Amino acid sequence: MTVIYKIDTDKYEPNSHGSNYLYDQFDRIQSFLNKQNNALYNNLLAKPVLSNNQVLWYANFSQPFSRITELSQQEQIDIKAKYWEVRQLIDNEIQKLSLSKDSEKQNWGNLLKDVFNEDDNVILSDGKDWCLLWGWKFRNNKENYLAPEFMPKISTANAEMPIGSVENNNPTPIVTQTNIPIITEPEKIHIVEDVSLRSAKVKPSLWDRIKRFLRTLVYRIWGLLLLIMFILFLACLFKKCHNDKMEKSCSEMEQLNRKLIDVEKKVQDRCNDKK
Repeated sequence: MTVIYKIDTDKYEPNSHGSNYLYDQFDRIQSFLNKQNNALYNNLLAKPVLSNNQVLWYANFSQPFSRITELSQQEQIDIKAKYWEVRQLIDNEIQKLSLSKDSEKQNWGNLLKDVFNEDDNVILSDGKDWCLLWGWKFRNNKENYLAPEFMPKISTANAEMPIGSVENNNPTPIVTQTNIPIITEPEKIHIVEDVSLRSAKVKPSLWDRIKRFLRTLVYRIWGLLLLIMFILFLACLFKKCHNDKMEKSCSEMEQLNRKLIDVEKKVQDRCNDKK
């Protein structure tokens, strides 16, 4: 492997995955890609090596590479088309891994999603071969943009064949299609019968209507009933307190009257003694 490109470490911030830097997992990622048996993945990622405040990017190419913006317009379109062809394949792989019930496969899906983040991929090329810088926050999604008319078209059916390739040679049986109206027609007839039965029901009697009205009334005004009961309780309480006070005041008045009568008798007795 030879150095094909260099960047300064102070210009870009490294991405993290979990508790580790993303670039530290190059060997794991490349080993996983090699196991996919796809030649497009062999030299896809450049290997980052930190040295003296620089990131040296190694790849299996003998010639130096440059960023895609330094190539001619036609070369840029050709290289970007190859990049997006690989991206579509990898996105399909990421989707399969993310939807898996296996937690390890889900972790691989999340890891590959971080590696092949469009915003943080820089395409390097010599006009023919190409590879990716990754693992740092390059923020250059505009640089990788490709107009829709140049975007490669990959059959999604072919991309999903490994998952759903279970004996698709036999055509779909016609019996299942003919069974559909046979099943639905009785359902429609039953629905009509149910409607007719509902309409034929006897109307509720007067007593049933009264009970229904009272039940609805109770459900709707139970709060008002509670308020009325609370007010009545307060009224009874106030009345009782008032009666207690009245009895007490009446007993006091009676005592005063008795004292006045006693005083009046004493006065009369003294007047009689003087005479």
